[in-house]
Amino acid sequence: AYGTAGFRGDAASLPFVIYRCGIVAGLRAQHCQDRVGLMITASHNPASDNGVKLVESDGSMLSAAWEVIATRIVNAGREVQSTVDQVRRELGVESSSTQFCVFVGRDTRASSRALCDLAKNGIKDV
Repeated sequence: AYGTAGFRGDAASLPFVIYRCGIVAGLRAQHCQDRVGLMITASHNPASDNGVKLVESDGSMLSAAWEVIATRIVNAGREVQSTVDQVRRELGVESSSTQFCVFVGRDTRASSRALCDLAKNGIKDV
């Protein structure tokens, strides 16, 4: 089945969402000790839109449990670091001592390059 584990909206409103999805992707890769994918795209939406999709190592949509975690981290407000720390504790994921791999891709929309860089920054900050 095809799913859309991610977020979409006007590209101007997405920077913090994309950055935090980078964090989620890094945490997921650490937790499952496997590759995770993050794609910046909104190919069938208006040109001013963009979005992010998160996928498991086999290309399937992010698990339902991790969609909940992604929503929690993206919507954490100013408490994002404490939310990430709490998720780490709940999952038993150590801080950045574990190596992990996140594949990042983007489409050719004007906003995609900058959003991709924000995702990479989120991944690095894990």
